[in-house]
Amino acid sequence: MKNTFGIERPSSSGAYQLQRSCGQIVGLAFRTGHNSVGVDGERYVLPRVDSPPCSPGESTLGWRLKHLWCFLWIASLLQFSIPLFNFVVYPNMDLARNLMRERMGLRSAPRTILNFGPTGSIKEHMNEMKPIAILGGGLAGLAVGHYAAKRGIPFRLYEAGAEPGGNCRTFRHKDFLFDSGAHRWHDKDAAITEDIRNLLGSELITCKIPSVIYREGRMIDFPLSPLNLLQRLGPVTFLKATAEVLVRRLRGSTTATDLESFALQAYGPTLAGLFLLNYSRKLWGLDCRQVSANATGKRLKGLTLKTFITEAFRGRQAKIQHLDGAFLYPRLGIGTVANRLADSCGAQNIRLQARITRILHDGRRIQAFEINGSERIEADRVVTTLPLTAFIRQMHPAPPDEILALAKQIRFRGEILVALMFSMPQITAYGTVYFPGPEYPFTRIFEPKNRSPHMSPPNQTSIVAEIPCQESEAVWQMKDDELIQLVRSHLQPLGWFQEHQVIEGRVERLHSAYPVLEKGVEQKVERISAYLNSFENLSQCGRNATFLHASMHDVIREGKDLVEALPASA
Repeated sequence: MKNTFGIERPSSSGAYQLQRSCGQIVGLAFRTGHNSVGVDGERYVLPRVDSPPCSPGESTLGWRLKHLWCFLWIASLLQFSIPLFNFVVYPNMDLARNLMRERMGLRSAPRTILNFGPTGSIKEHMNEMKPIAILGGGLAGLAVGHYAAKRGIPFRLYEAGAEPGGNCRTFRHKDFLFDSGAHRWHDKDAAITEDIRNLLGSELITCKIPSVIYREGRMIDFPLSPLNLLQRLGPVTFLKATAEVLVRRLRGSTTATDLESFALQAYGPTLAGLFLLNYSRKLWGLDCRQVSANATGKRLKGLTLKTFITEAFRGRQAKIQHLDGAFLYPRLGIGTVANRLADSCGAQNIRLQARITRILHDGRRIQAFEINGSERIEADRVVTTLPLTAFIRQMHPAPPDEILALAKQIRFRGEILVALMFSMPQITAYGTVYFPGPEYPFTRIFEPKNRSPHMSPPNQTSIVAEIPCQESEAVWQMKDDELIQLVRSHLQPLGWFQEHQVIEGRVERLHSAYPVLEKGVEQKVERISAYLNSFENLSQCGRNATFLHASMHDVIREGKDLVEALPASA
């Protein structure tokens, strides 16, 4: 059996604190006769032995714990000298604690655990449990609140906006609905999908609609499909691209550190240049040699010899199966997921228009936080879903200069949504259309009505263009009318609609839409996270707090796992 030790972040109280905790662990195990026990809201598993010399009728575990308990009782007499010894011999207290854990046969658990302060029994913690403060009411914060509510764990969620959801919302413009991006729900985590089904019920529908790449007046399957590439690129370009891919794969792969190296190595210059590199430059706002190789997705997975042969002989049905065109979607938009999570949290547990303006700490614990520049709220346990850089900036006292410098080197990217409404039943037959060409200011457009007919009035439709940018760029500062005209002027030459069919437009700006994965950013984030992990009552959750790209089901899974690590309320 693998031994686990539930405290991931050592407290700053030194080796004596650990010694006293170990005494509680072993004592409780000795009294209950179980090798799996809970102390301070955490689960511990002590090692078993196969054949110790125990008396008849005495369990193996009991024999081992009895002797270990005696050892710890004697060691407790030396409670003053042990911390002093560790300080003199091991100036690095983390090293001392780890050494003690190793000698006790206890290992750190892999998941993040919220610590609960002073030692005491689980029953005491349940009776005295104070509300968890959840900072941020986006998908991650709502997921934490939802699962906390299901387990009876008190919490209070603080959201700066006038409504929960963050960047997972559905906007309404008169009778039109459109999402904060081309969102979809892929059933990649069966348990999380089941939870969402239970929340949404019949509101969750199945969509079978493909996505495509627009290139020179032609629609190319996305994810890329070999047979479709042959048809759209022509035999000469296709054979050239195929040869490049084969040559690079025969040479073998090397570890790519940037997006351009990865794309050229995996797909060759032709395919990478046509479909990945140009698109990525617009998406990230950087040269692809400056983008981390971890920024690549899995949407080019269809480019294999197997799928080429399969498509050639089985045709469209085989293409649909491997293109991952089916997904789940709420009938009234992706914001329904956030709305149902908020309903589960309860309106009494959500405080809106509560912007976090200060995080107060003593270097070991988050003591309190300030909202709207005036109100101080004491903190017991804190879960932050705020953008990583925003949280660091609000900390008082300020973090070490090294952490502040690292935080200034990582960035989030904003996004502008430009929605156009039309007096026609449909514009395209696709879920999403990608535009890798640099001549287009947007990266992709989506037609909400193709996901659900309830997103537009009868005989009318809408399309939404996504324009990634930094908030310091000129396009972010453009007036709404200028942005609407910019998108119209690039779409109308495609012949999808006539000028008189445009009813009106709407613009929405998303702050911190996603983290910018620059080359080397992982090491910077790791160092910042290590600093935040030193606060014993703080946890991070969500893509912006952890600075990771994640799908909706990943974010909700993270919230669920975090809550399941907590003890249930009395």
